[in-house]
Amino acid sequence: MRRLIYRWTAAGLLWLLIIIVVITSIRSVNIVNKVSQVAKNAMTEQNEQVITNVRDTAKAFATEWATFNGNNNEYNSRLGTFLNKTSSIIAPVGIQEVMSSSLLASESKNSRDYRVKILLHVRRLSPVEGNTNVPSSLIPVTRDDLVKIKDSQYDIQLPAIGWQNYLLFVEVPVTVINNQPVIKGLPVIVSNNNKKGEISQPKQYDGVVTPDFATFINQFMSMYFTGQALSNFIMSGSNIQPINGWNLLSIDEIKTDSEKPTKACVRVTVSTAGIEKITQIIYIKVQAVRGSYLIEDLGSLPE
Repeated sequence: MRRLIYRWTAAGLLWLLIIIVVITSIRSVNIVNKVSQVAKNAMTEQNEQVITNVRDTAKAFATEWATFNGNNNEYNSRLGTFLNKTSSIIAPVGIQEVMSSSLLASESKNSRDYRVKILLHVRRLSPVEGNTNVPSSLIPVTRDDLVKIKDSQYDIQLPAIGWQNYLLFVEVPVTVINNQPVIKGLPVIVSNNNKKGEISQPKQYDGVVTPDFATFINQFMSMYFTGQALSNFIMSGSNIQPINGWNLLSIDEIKTDSEKPTKACVRVTVSTAGIEKITQIIYIKVQAVRGSYLIEDLGSLPE
């Protein structure tokens, strides 16, 4: 009997030891997994920050590289913010400035060297062709021009040079050293191979518009673009705010969703200071309330 008790006690202790080992192993695995996940998240956040810095550096460098006015010292000084020994870099001959820069794409095969594609909207002083519609306000007159005109008693025909807009696609090489982006060379002009979108109206927007609905839309759009209060035109809780400084010239087209008449597509022509007219295509969602209408939402896409 005593031997049996010893055996049961030994077996119980053995099972207890096994259970303790299993629990400890599970806890260890969980701890390791948590630590690994934390490290992975930290590495992911760090990588994201590095990539963001790479892209921002590429945009900034491309902007400075594409801005020039013939002053070589000033040009090299600006590029010297990103590069060592810029004295060998010759400034482009011409006058150009960057109006805006946008990131198009970035790729890397080894997580160290990046090729960043940037779209630059530039304004350049260039010859105005006879069939080019350049406003006279963008054709500068220099002091030399005035001297030539004075000496020739207005008989001289000066070649017109004006500010003209261009799109420039460039690729910037960037490398990462100690988690810091470093420019590896001058931008290279490349072609535009990005996918292009299309402006299309959903086919279901072909419903008939009633006169009272058209009147409501006309009144709303007029008040919306001129910054007037919209409380009588929008649903309670709607986040629609009026726009200041614009004028509604015309409602060009109103089409409703044939399947859901509470949705409409409105094409309007508006103007503001310096802009004679510009077209807007606005999708709106309307609710019929007590014999009238209230705007629930508006934007650039149909729901």
